[in-house]
Amino acid sequence: MSVVVVGIVIGVICGSLMTAAYLGLCLKEQEQDSRSWIDSAIERAFTAVEDSLLEELPPRI
Repeated sequence: MSVVVVGIVIGVICGSLMTAAYLGLCLKEQEQDSRSWIDSAIERAFTAVEDSLLEELPPRI
């Protein structure tokens, strides 16, 4: 029983460390690309609004 508990504890610690390392690397990469990502998202939003405003509305009855 104690072997199982030790295995679970080691697994939780290793999983937590690996998750923290992965998130740390992802956040570092996102900081470099965050400006271009935000700019492209804003541009897509404005394009979608313009396209929806330019659509022809159906005639009212």
